[in-house]
Amino acid sequence: MKTLLMSLILSTSILSHATSVDMTKVLAEVHGRERGIVNIALLEDRRLQVVNNKGVVTTTIVSEAAFDRLAGEVSTLTNVEVVEVQRTLVCKMMVIPFLSDLSIADYDQDNNEYLYSRKLILTNRSCALSYEVYPKHESQEARAEALREKLVILALNTLK
Repeated sequence: MKTLLMSLILSTSILSHATSVDMTKVLAEVHGRERGIVNIALLEDRRLQVVNNKGVVTTTIVSEAAFDRLAGEVSTLTNVEVVEVQRTLVCKMMVIPFLSDLSIADYDQDNNEYLYSRKLILTNRSCALSYEVYPKHESQEARAEALREKLVILALNTLK
């Protein structure tokens, strides 16, 4: 019965992109498809959850030093202004799939805490895509790309 209940909770959370099974707040999330990984979530309690394309969740604990650096980068991106681009015409290029969509937890300034909701701040950018999101300022875009890359590298390290 316990296994059935946990499976139900896990499948529901994966479908709703709320990747934390136990309702721990997600600070940053990367979504896409690369080497069998479809979702990466950095949780508030220093865990990194990686979901593969079969729905299997692998959880690892990030060292305190690494988590502090990642959380610091998340905090610099919480209130970025983003640009959304909707194209009606796209070029005929093949888009190589990768873990591209970075979402950051919303931050409540009044209570000094992260919220359960997240904001998409970075997607794949290509003339072949009809929709793109990226930070308005180049320095923030570079930070977002660097954070995404660090989370992807940590997740790829969990592959066997």
